[in-house]
Amino acid sequence: MPEAAPLLPRVVDELTRRGVAAAADPYRHEDAPAVLAFVDATPSLGGRAFRARSGELDAFLDGVDPTGHGRVVVRVGGGVAAVVAAAPPGDADPSAIVILVDGDAPAVLTDALVSATVTPAPAQTITTDRQTSLRAALGRKGFHVVRRFSRMHRTLTGPDRAGAAPPDGLRILTGTELRREGLLDELRLTHNASFADHWGPMTKTDEQWHTYLDGPAFIPELTLAAVAEGPGGPRIAAYALNTHYVDTATGRAVESVHTDFLGVPPEYRRRGLGPLLLSELWARAAQAGLSTASLGADLENRHRAAALYRSLGYREVETATAHLRAPSPADRSPEDHSAAAHSGTETETRSDTETG
Repeated sequence: MPEAAPLLPRVVDELTRRGVAAAADPYRHEDAPAVLAFVDATPSLGGRAFRARSGELDAFLDGVDPTGHGRVVVRVGGGVAAVVAAAPPGDADPSAIVILVDGDAPAVLTDALVSATVTPAPAQTITTDRQTSLRAALGRKGFHVVRRFSRMHRTLTGPDRAGAAPPDGLRILTGTELRREGLLDELRLTHNASFADHWGPMTKTDEQWHTYLDGPAFIPELTLAAVAEGPGGPRIAAYALNTHYVDTATGRAVESVHTDFLGVPPEYRRRGLGPLLLSELWARAAQAGLSTASLGADLENRHRAAALYRSLGYREVETATAHLRAPSPADRSPEDHSAAAHSGTETETRSDTETG
């Protein structure tokens, strides 16, 4: 496959070719306040809200594009109209792309942004139900629906108490205590084993792991693990990785403790350790002054995670959809416009069928 050009010139070319009166520039740290204001003021981006700290926005973009070269800010009339980020293509997983744009943005703008991110490599992105214009543009460019997710909230203002005492032989440690006891690398290995059979790129390299732990949203004191003591040394039996999150999916800003990952390795499953850690989390988060716990659930997870969370008091506030685009003959022959148009229409039809 031919190597793709850098993202910025692709965005500029697409905007120019379609006659969109917009300026595109590389994203820089000093752009963060304007981007945060745009995200907070755009209802359809409620699930992408960030705290008013540019470090969290930068950490989010670092997770998509660690090189720092695949991030573009698009401005219309001097104001931020979109942010696009694209990960370098990986060896196996589809490369991630992020398009932060108003759900009601003109089709000519969303088509330009989607076309700019498409390369010969497989690509994957996630949209919320309110990003209708973006979803249509993705369908026109050959993306199809592969997964649906539910964003869920649980109120912590009720009489939450710490859960039952852990079973004999288990200790519940915070992220700070895990670091003190030198168990963070063991936690990463446990995480990778726990999510090895899940959909999507869930496992983490050592570099990705430490970037996540060092991120400004990570909450060590509200990250919990059940640690088993054995002859071979401590082992992680279950864990909940938690971050600070601000979500406006309900129409108002909701500050929550967000469970990014709740993991139990296969040998410790079906012992109630996941609910045990969540109940402990709710009590500690309430004591810290937070009134909401949040998480995202894969609606097609074979372990029926969404049903478990509903039974524990979580309620859906928004759904999101993952879209995948695999290389097509149009990528190998870009001059064949008829083949490209046919491929896009065909994939959009499959997308509608799969969604239904």
